[in-house]
Order: sequence, then C-alpha cells, then structure tokens
Amino acid sequence: MNPRNLRTVNSDMKLQDEDKTPDWAIDINCHLEEGHTFDAGKSWTIYRVPNNFHQVRESAFDPKIISVGPFHCKESSLQAMEEHKMRYLVRLLGGKFEKEGGSGLDGEELPRKTVKLEDLVKSMKLLEQKTRACYSENFNNIKSDEFVHMMVTDGCFVVEILRQYYKHVKHEEAKLKETVDDPSRQKKTVDDPIFETRWMLRTLQRDLLMLENQLPFFVLEELFKLTSTDQEETSLPVLAVTFFNPLLPREDIAAKLDKEEEYDHLLDVFRSTFLSAVRKKVKAHGWSGSSHNLSMPAIASQDRNLILDVFLTTFLSAVQACTRRGTHGSFSSSHSSASQDRQLNHCAIEVQEAGVEIQKQENCDLLDISYNDGVLKIPPLPINDDTVPLFFNFIAFEQCDDAARPFFTNFFMFLDSLIYSKLDVQILHREAIINHALGSNKAVAILINTLARQIVYDPSQCYLSAEMKKVNHRCKSTVKVGHAKIVRNSGDSFIACEYYPPGNVIGGTAY
Repeated sequence: MNPRNLRTVNSDMKLQDEDKTPDWAIDINCHLEEGHTFDAGKSWTIYRVPNNFHQVRESAFDPKIISVGPFHCKESSLQAMEEHKMRYLVRLLGGKFEKEGGSGLDGEELPRKTVKLEDLVKSMKLLEQKTRACYSENFNNIKSDEFVHMMVTDGCFVVEILRQYYKHVKHEEAKLKETVDDPSRQKKTVDDPIFETRWMLRTLQRDLLMLENQLPFFVLEELFKLTSTDQEETSLPVLAVTFFNPLLPREDIAAKLDKEEEYDHLLDVFRSTFLSAVRKKVKAHGWSGSSHNLSMPAIASQDRNLILDVFLTTFLSAVQACTRRGTHGSFSSSHSSASQDRQLNHCAIEVQEAGVEIQKQENCDLLDISYNDGVLKIPPLPINDDTVPLFFNFIAFEQCDDAARPFFTNFFMFLDSLIYSKLDVQILHREAIINHALGSNKAVAILINTLARQIVYDPSQCYLSAEMKKVNHRCKSTVKVGHAKIVRNSGDSFIACEYYPPGNVIGGTAY
C-alpha cells in the first residue's frame, strides 16, 4: 500500500476512535433511558462510618461476632453466628434445632400464634426497596432473594434475642425473690448457649448498637408484629432498651422512651433515652438549632480600655483553642467573637483557677450539664470498653444524619474544651465525674482530643451555649489565658503580646 494511503487510513481510524462514545458515557445514557432516580441521601438513616472515625478507634465501629444488615454480611469472621440466626428462626417458626440445644425459658416453649415462613418472606419482599433506600450505599451486588433472606434471618434473630433477654431479666428478678424465700428453688433461667456464654451476650449488645450493623426499625417492627405471642406483649422499644441497658445501667430505662417518637434503628432507640432532659431544656429556651437564636449581646460600654481588654482576651482564647485542637479549631473569619463565646475557651485547671467549682451532677441524665452561682455541674461519665463504642457510634450517627440533633457531639466537644491534658482528666476523676478503665488519665485525654479533631462542629447548634458563655465570662477577668504576657506602657496602650502554651504541645494538645 502506498505510504500516503496508509497514513490516510490510519488518520481515518484515529478519527473514528475519537468519535466513539466512551463506556462511561454509555453507562450514564443507560441510567437516563431506564429512568433511574437518585434520592441524594434523603432516605438514608444507616451509614458507613467515615474512615477518619475508624482511625481514632477502629474497634468501636466494627462488629466482633455478628453481622446485621448488608455492610458486613460477607465478612468471614462473622459467619459463625449464622447458625445461631438459623436456630432462632427455626424456633420462631415452631420447630426445633437440636444441634445447638435450647428451647426457651426453663426449657418450655412459649405459646405463639402460627407463623409461616412464606408470610415473613412476602412481608420483607414488600419492604425491600424501602429498606435498601435506608442505606448510604446501594448494594446492587446483593441480589433481591439474598437481600430478603438477610432481612428475614437477621431481623428475626434481633427481635427474638430482644424477647429472650427481656424474659431472662424478668425471670432473674423472680428467681432472686424465690431464692431469698427458698434457696432450694434455684433453676436455670434460659436454656440457650448465647445466655450461657458470658462474653457472647455482652459482645452482642455492643455489636447490635453499631451504626454499620443496623436494620431499619420498621423492618424489626413488622417482624415483631408478625411473630408476636398470642398474649399482649411488651413493646419493641422497651425490649430494645432493656437489652442494651447493661452497657450503661440506669434505673427505669423504659420510662425514658418517648412513646410518640419514630425511630430509625436500634441505635436511635437507645440514644433517645439519654435525651429527655436536653430536649426539655431546648424546648424551654426555644432553641431550634439555628444560629439566629443564639446571639451575643453587644458591649454596653464604649470605654477604650474595656474594649481592648475584651479583644485581647477573646483573641488569646481563640489562639489557645486553635493550638489545643489542631485542625478542628482552625480560626478563620467565619468564627466570630460570638461563635467563640459559644465554645468553652478554658480547660478544667483554668476554670478552677477562675474560682469555678466543678462538681458531679447527681441523679440526672448523662448530657445534663448546668452552671449556676460559680458551680459547674457535670454528670458522671464512665469510659470503658462498653461505653466508648456506644458514645462513638452516637456521634458518628449525628455526624452522618442531619436530622439527628448533635447532642452527644455537643457534649464531647464540651469535654474536649475542658480537657487539655491528663491534669484536667485528673481533676474530673477526683470529682468522680470521669471514671475510666483506659489505664491512665493521659489515655483519656488523647482519646477525647483525637476524636474531637475528626468532628465537624457548629457552635451555633450547641445546647450548652448558655453554660459555656457564663463560664467564659467568669474566666475572662481571672485567668491568664495560655500564660500570655501582655505588656502596656504608662499610657495603657498595647505594646506587645507573647503567647506561651502551657506544657509540651504534642499534636496540638499538651499531655
């Protein structure tokens, strides 16, 4: 072939390749032709926890023994529980599963109305698309039959373990009374390997409260109704909070539920039991979460020295906060003095030096912090292997779901402000506010400060703004913030300002 003709052919082929529609464009056209719609996350309630949260404490977000829902269903380390799920499902349907043993309380089958597997499958099939829409990922790799199977087996297991545990608790209470009356009348409460293995039940309680390990609550409610006993039964939310209460024990946990509330999942149900006092406080103050309701009053006096003092104190407090928090506390023009005043700008040592007394708040909800007449009262906060995953998943849910008011986020950002070093933790520990099992006060400080640096935080949405503003005002005139040296000449004009953060600063925080 003539070289000139060859060049012409190659040129034509190149032009054809350039005109060819790329594969990615074909995929987009397919979506358009098939009429695919995307809800942009409007229906999401169950999320993949952000990677930066995993980096703070990965064990807080990854289930140890059981997968519920699609996020972890393929993990080989969680497959051993599938046999327990099947055992519970078979028993729920009226059959026996002799291999593992266990038939219920005291070896007796409970009276149940007839439950057909076909009815469960049909009901879950009708809810499949609504259920898929609750997850932040589409899981198109999980076929319809497999997804419905997961809904039935996982959902029935969760509902049944909640029932069994509630009856276990009631039997334990009755057994305790019987044993006091007649020690010879002791008997086995639950004939079930899950209840007979001490570590398994507690691990299940932790796993079933992880954000990535949830089924929508409407799925559990539907299965609960379809499989309920002939007798009038305790409500599903009450069963749920009773099951999780040992992680952070409280009296009369069921009374803390709001009967009118609609829940997203089990994590949401248990989280709601900590919010009653906060919600009353928010309602009383008319706070809607908007910055419009939280304004800083103007300076009454125009005295030049007063204005200068306020400016210096606010500026140095902001510098100190930024130094403590690293990336989280970045100071920009968007952070006005009003915004700074909605955050606590002083650590526990500085607060005490300002004459504020820090005390343990008695008989109150976990988030119920108060400040009156120079006394800052904080509820006791246990930090251990049960509560750390619990708190971290509450915060992860609030960070992912805009509809979830950031109450736990507010609380832990308050703690982050109060804790600058192990010495601050020591103060809170001495006052019986922080009780931890992390090995050292330094470990607690690092954990809270590291978590805070990953949190996206809007001070205008903080329910503690009024308390922090009062504490800041008390500290302004008495605390030498960050050991700043302010030098003035005889005319009271500002000459120099040097900033010396206390302690050795490591990653933005002194430990």
